[in-house]
Amino acid sequence: MTRITALRPRRGAVLVTLADGTEFLCSRDFCNRARLWRGQEIEPVLLARLQASAAADWALAEASRLARKQRYSRQEIGARLQQAGHGGAEVRTALTELEERGDLNEAAVALGLARKALQSARRRDPALNSLAFRRTHARRLAMRGFAPATVGEALQVAWSEWETAAAGESLAQDQIGAYSQ
Repeated sequence: MTRITALRPRRGAVLVTLADGTEFLCSRDFCNRARLWRGQEIEPVLLARLQASAAADWALAEASRLARKQRYSRQEIGARLQQAGHGGAEVRTALTELEERGDLNEAAVALGLARKALQSARRRDPALNSLAFRRTHARRLAMRGFAPATVGEALQVAWSEWETAAAGESLAQDQIGAYSQ
């Protein structure tokens, strides 16, 4: 039997140290659900399952945290998880589960990024046209891993929203001018 020698909080996770010196990360929620405590003895047969479950749970928790920021594509979240040391199967499972739950919506993320890019681009160049905006930002979003259809739709929606807002602002200015005369 293997004994848990330490449970140390570490950046939103818990580092579990075993008597043989091996360590693994798991979420605090996982520690509570699995009822892990210092001094607990775990049978070797259950240890492998425990470590695999903890790794999958930790990958899902990290992916969920990144998805909540609404700034990353599926591809970027996967790359960040792999850089953090999660295995490919864990990453794919976590991303699939997030999509099934509706927590990872690439279309909404791409639209938010397109809106932000349009605001910034319009401040720099008030004479910016739709074609120049789409050409530049389509490449940028594609490099971040968004699908071409998602990119095209996000840029189109962002531009049409801006045109509608600009037309409404222009109309309001015309009405103010008419009343002041």
